[in-house]
Amino acid sequence: MFKTAYMAVRGRVVGLFVQRPEPMMLSEFARDRALSVLAKKGYQAHCYAPDLDVEDQELAAALRLLGRSGFIITDQGGDLVGKVSLAHSGSESRARQKRAQFRVIE
Repeated sequence: MFKTAYMAVRGRVVGLFVQRPEPMMLSEFARDRALSVLAKKGYQAHCYAPDLDVEDQELAAALRLLGRSGFIITDQGGDLVGKVSLAHSGSESRARQKRAQFRVIE
């Protein structure tokens, strides 16, 4: 009896602290197929990169973690942190996006 009551209370308490699950990892095939379906229906998908151009590595890691977990992050002025870009299927589109992010460091 005590064990059953304990398990019931424990289940309720643990349920209070359950976080939303981490985002599911997609295969390249599944992602490209989903993007194709969206395009056929007239929708567009966007990628959010909150850590773009952040030099503080601790801050960048925190932004990346929360951004990948579904959070939208704003700065002290209420402006969106990072960049939102159109998601593209295909390796050439992704390569173009990556090249656009390159910076020359002197």
